Amino acid sequence: MERKEVFITNLSEAFAPQDLITRNGHKDKWQVVEYKTTKFDGEILMTQGINRAGELILDPKLCGWYKISILMPCSGSYRLYLKLATDNGYSFVYNTYSGLHNIEEWHWRCADMTNNSLSITRSMALIGTHSAIAGVRFTPMSDEEVEEYKFHTTRKDTKRFYVAEDMNHMLTQCDMSDPQTWYTMLELYRDSDAEWISIEEIRNHYSEYQLDFENFSFSSDSERHLISQTIGVDFDTNMRMLTKTAHEMGLKISNSIRMGMWGCGFPWSIAGSGNHFADAHPEWSCYDRNGERETALSYAYPEVRKFMIDQLVNAARCGADAVTLLACRGIPFVLFEKPVCDLFYERYGEDAREYPLDDPKLNAIHCEFMTTFFRELREALDNEFGKNKVEIHLRGYYAILDCKYLGFDVETLAKEGLINVYINHYKRFFEVISNDFRKDDDPSKIDVEKFDAFIYGDDMTTDLRFDRRIFDSYKNSRGEIIPESTVQSTAKEWVEFGKKYGVKIYIELNCPENHDGLTKFAQEMYDLGVDGISRFNTVMVALNPITWSTARFIGHKDEFDTVKPTERTIYRVIKHGPCFSNRYLAIWGG
Repeated sequence: MERKEVFITNLSEAFAPQDLITRNGHKDKWQVVEYKTTKFDGEILMTQGINRAGELILDPKLCGWYKISILMPCSGSYRLYLKLATDNGYSFVYNTYSGLHNIEEWHWRCADMTNNSLSITRSMALIGTHSAIAGVRFTPMSDEEVEEYKFHTTRKDTKRFYVAEDMNHMLTQCDMSDPQTWYTMLELYRDSDAEWISIEEIRNHYSEYQLDFENFSFSSDSERHLISQTIGVDFDTNMRMLTKTAHEMGLKISNSIRMGMWGCGFPWSIAGSGNHFADAHPEWSCYDRNGERETALSYAYPEVRKFMIDQLVNAARCGADAVTLLACRGIPFVLFEKPVCDLFYERYGEDAREYPLDDPKLNAIHCEFMTTFFRELREALDNEFGKNKVEIHLRGYYAILDCKYLGFDVETLAKEGLINVYINHYKRFFEVISNDFRKDDDPSKIDVEKFDAFIYGDDMTTDLRFDRRIFDSYKNSRGEIIPESTVQSTAKEWVEFGKKYGVKIYIELNCPENHDGLTKFAQEMYDLGVDGISRFNTVMVALNPITWSTARFIGHKDEFDTVKPTERTIYRVIKHGPCFSNRYLAIWGG
């Protein structure tokens, strides 16, 4: 029997159960809004704000493989949670087009719909993002199309995408008390070129919260949800479950921790923000050369190193294949603390505070402390899991020079087998050494008293670059020019490093996130010899169906001509509810 396309827009009849559908705006149900476009009529099912309407199921009673397209309204931002019965859990998408009074249609995925159904829900959502669906289209696939789809989605040789899940959107927006919610982090990357999923252990910095929780003044509802779930959800059990399923899907899991996430950003202070370990030990903070305390704790102290290592070892107990150190967040990691100054004086008989951060002698000592951390981490992982059973990954700054500036001597780390993977990130940091606080008798050194007076003024003495300026030339403290660079020249530097030391290199996306931009960038990187591509906070790509239709196949080296982007169709709405709106647009008019 010939299979035909099925286009469903009468959603109030198609979805069940009916008692979760209303035409009167009930806060815990899906509201029906009738609409008419220039091409067809239909019904939107929608929820607004904090509505947590339950699960609706559409059973199309189909047999065989189909392409599934989703229709959503374009006005505003709508986050739709949806799944097939054969999935482990829900994934979600956003509408992609911002034009008012339109409905958009785009390809979602392909699936065998035999004894299968489509579900939508709002029950897992915590915050007030709207959800809406305006239609579903099932288009039958030919045998050739099915074989081609299976070929591209089951290949092992294209697994080159390093996915980074920062957990913030999950903990602030989704109810993580439901184990099924955890599968969202896997379902987002189903049938893609994802090789690694790095899941951030954000709870580790909050694990000893000492708060009067009900009365604590959080900075936002999102922050309240984040903290309540980090201290109230069984991370370990859920991560073991998630990791087991990831392995069954052919994915590798790395648990990641931000190396410098100790406190809040301005105007909130680290003091009293609830981080018990940081509050209890201000003496273990990083201290600048004039004695001022910084927000980060210092890896010069063995107690801080042990605290972080304990978190990483515990995180890896879920069955993780690796742990990832996120050095791209939370600098500094070591400055002018007593252990640093004592060691510097012992070796050179001088005051470390009089030297710029990029002075070779001072930098070498900073690197020693950070290398000690990696040695201790490697030893702890080996003692717990067996020698080199759990890999160590480092997501650091833009170039090798930038890593060393912060204390990460990546060449030593690689030589000693202390890192297995390096992922770069487009950030660069350096001190700006003004002549106003150089020593009169030796301009290569810093006058600490002058420095102390200067830093309370308006002139900046540091430069953190995370925009196009990272490619610009700049002067180091000795007046030497660090030349301009490009994404390509830096990638080549990392490739040579990787080949020399046997470290896998993943380069961060840096391109327009559209089909042409993604495929051109990825192929350029593969031509240079990189092992794979990464994208920090990958969910920001995965939730856009148009972008994800290309990004999901970012590992298709030398085969991007076979990657076809999803086409989006826009339908103009001329009537919604009882009102005609093709001439006078609702609310705005005109």
